[in-house]
Amino acid sequence: MIKRDTYKDIATATDQATATNQVIANTNLNNIATYLGAIRTPVIISTSASGTITQLIHNISFYNSGASAGTITVNGTTISIPAGVSINYDAGGNNNRFPASSFSYNGTGTTLLISYTQ
Repeated sequence: MIKRDTYKDIATATDQATATNQVIANTNLNNIATYLGAIRTPVIISTSASGTITQLIHNISFYNSGASAGTITVNGTTISIPAGVSINYDAGGNNNRFPASSFSYNGTGTTLLISYTQ
C-alpha cells in the first residue's frame, strides 16, 4: 500500500516540473516575439576589389556582372564565380545568422554585386 505522503510528494514534484516547463515556454515565446520584431538592414555593394563581410548576416547573394571570373570564399573554401553567375545563401529561420567573416570575395578584374541583410 502506498502512503498518502507519497502521493503528495508526487503531486508536488509534478507541479514543480510543470512550473519549470511553463517558464521555459514563456522564455522561448518571448525570444520568438523579439526575433519576429527584428529589423534587418539591407546592404548592397558593387566592387572590383577584395574584402570580407565582417558582420553577422541573415542572407547574402553574389552576382558577377563583369566580363571575367571572380571568387568567393565561404568558411575557408574558395570557388570561382564566372561572369553572369549568381550564388545565394540563406541562414533560414527567424534569427539564424551566418557567423561574422564567413564570406570573403575577390572581384579583381571583374565586378561583383553583393547584397545581404544583417
